[in-house]
Amino acid sequence: IHNPERMSINLQPTSLTPQVNSQFQVQRNNSVGVTNKTTSIFTAEASAPPVFENSTPATTSITSTSFKLETDIDEAGTIYYVVLADGATAPTAAEVKAGTGNGGASAISSGNTAVTSGDFTNDFNITGLTENTTYNVYVVAEDDETTPLLQASATLVSVKTFKPLAKIVISEIMYNPPESGGDENEYIELYNAGT
Repeated sequence: IHNPERMSINLQPTSLTPQVNSQFQVQRNNSVGVTNKTTSIFTAEASAPPVFENSTPATTSITSTSFKLETDIDEAGTIYYVVLADGATAPTAAEVKAGTGNGGASAISSGNTAVTSGDFTNDFNITGLTENTTYNVYVVAEDDETTPLLQASATLVSVKTFKPLAKIVISEIMYNPPESGGDENEYIELYNAGT
């Protein structure tokens, strides 16, 4: 391109790593043979939303009324979740981001957090659940660009809370010393102190 007054260049680089500084250099020779170099540094924006990694989302530390939701994405962003009753219609990614179920239905629990450094991980502690009950957990993530890219659909994880173990205690022991001809009338009384 040769124009002594104005020059316009449309660059379409490929294979750039999102959120990593890159640079390009323009060299121009004018009509008298003087060379002018200009170097610009820019950061490529992400072209795709985050991806969950390391076998997440996953549920761990399950009790009768709570569990831990482990999440890990491959870049900085925000992670959202909703907890719904088993069998509830799946929400869209936008509904999970809004903290609701399908059609704006109320969620049993919902939350979100920004992960901006380190390994981009977060563990959500979800409490106040009902024992021995199955729940559907929907999780979605978006990046932290100026115009965030949200995953197209939510990831489903199912979890069932435990039924509490019975609390069996010995409430009475009846023991007779050995008798000639046999032992009778000996017993142990058990009591279930649980629910």
